[in-house]
Amino acid sequence: MLLWLLACADPPEVPEIRINEILPENTTAGGGLVDYEGESADWFELWNASPFHVDLGGMGLTNHPENPVLWTFPEGTVIGADSPLLVFADETLTVNAEIHTPVRLETGVLRLFDADGIEVDGVAWPPIRADHSWARLDDGTWFEDDTPTPLEPNG
Repeated sequence: MLLWLLACADPPEVPEIRINEILPENTTAGGGLVDYEGESADWFELWNASPFHVDLGGMGLTNHPENPVLWTFPEGTVIGADSPLLVFADETLTVNAEIHTPVRLETGVLRLFDADGIEVDGVAWPPIRADHSWARLDDGTWFEDDTPTPLEPNG
């Protein structure tokens, strides 16, 4: 009976976290977004397309096309349902509810891994102008955006 109940139970929902926008050269001259210290750090945005909150704790990032995880999100780093999360890529420690990672964006590659080390998303981008972002549309296509939209829909 227990096996039948387990077989009939709905499978657990799998979170759908994706890299959504990247600004690899954020400058104060361009009026770019600044962090809590007033610095214009490079940044990227993750998007949770799942209908539930997801704890990113243990998920990892790398900026290398072949090397595995270089940094993991701390436990308790939660991204809301159908919501974005901004991450500064500047080697500062995470403070005041801002997320900062030492994984820099100079390589033109960013990869996201689940807690088991399986790649769940990744993107490589061409050279883009300072203060422009590389943004993903809902259909999955990427484009260079001259008006970055951190924490807002792209396009």
